[in-house]
Amino acid sequence: MNNHENLQQIAFGITNFKFEGNKFNGTVLTLDIEELERLEIKKINEYEDALNFLKAFKGICITCEIIVKINKETDIENVKTIVTDLCKIMSIAQGRKIEWIYYYIFNDEGKIVLQKHENRITKPFSAIEIIDEKPEDMQKFIESSYKALVKNQYLLKDNLYIVNAYIDAKLQTDFLEQRGLKLALVTELLKELLLKSRPELELIISEEVFKKLLPDLQTALKKVLKQNADLDSNSRGKVYENIRGLNRTPFQDILSYFCKYINLQVDPQELQLIIKCRNSLVHTGTFFCRNNECTNDYRIKYPQLQSPVSEYFYLLNFVDKCFLKLLCYEGFYIDWSNPSEIEKKKLM
Repeated sequence: MNNHENLQQIAFGITNFKFEGNKFNGTVLTLDIEELERLEIKKINEYEDALNFLKAFKGICITCEIIVKINKETDIENVKTIVTDLCKIMSIAQGRKIEWIYYYIFNDEGKIVLQKHENRITKPFSAIEIIDEKPEDMQKFIESSYKALVKNQYLLKDNLYIVNAYIDAKLQTDFLEQRGLKLALVTELLKELLLKSRPELELIISEEVFKKLLPDLQTALKKVLKQNADLDSNSRGKVYENIRGLNRTPFQDILSYFCKYINLQVDPQELQLIIKCRNSLVHTGTFFCRNNECTNDYRIKYPQLQSPVSEYFYLLNFVDKCFLKLLCYEGFYIDWSNPSEIEKKKLM
């Protein structure tokens, strides 16, 4: 590519994005991205055929292009970074992996002066969207979320692997238990996300204070354990090794702190049920509704426990709301907590 050439635009090929446009008979969605002069998402000519293929075969294909106006002074690497971030946001909106796999650079005569294809990870199509594809909803979400992503880099932008794990938990080509386990992993990652910015929450009391208490705790524990003749020295030693675990903040408390941190309103009983669902998946590999601990009283009180499917979508809805709050989103979203009655709700 000639550095003195008059460049006009760069077009990125985007996989699996489904949308309604706001210009040119619904084929173009225009976005206001602060760092760019102009950016629009344009459907490919074979958009309907591509969509039919995705729905029928749960495959992967190009559905549109992100077109960015540029000039010879434009930093192409920066544009690539912006489009990559936008793909993450679009992935969250539509519950599937959306990625760019090539880009073409055009000059002012409309000729391609550079084309590159990149080996980027893509995933099969799935349809568990949380943002309506209507242009006013999608445009608002992408634009506001990008601003939040750039502003709060310490949350999601610097930890985009969490988005990948979240989207992977929605893959409809996986078995339900696998998807549930991935959701449980995402809750762990959200916990770690909080602890990166608030490390003091990991411990109940400070490490310095606990170290001072440790000798007395060990002495008291040693006395109690030695009173039990059934415990050999090896067993007692293992208990001693775990004594520091007494100072670890329980997962439920950390998740409660996280919800407050992102301003997500969650009923304490609901959070307790989410923890039970998560614990069952982590420790037994199955949904809570399949465990003996889940009694008929639980099922009557919580209709979300009627089946593994309903439990999965209940846990998914909680994680969906967490990601929307991480992006500082205010508006309507698609609530999947009851898959037989999917509805749009205002995020609280």
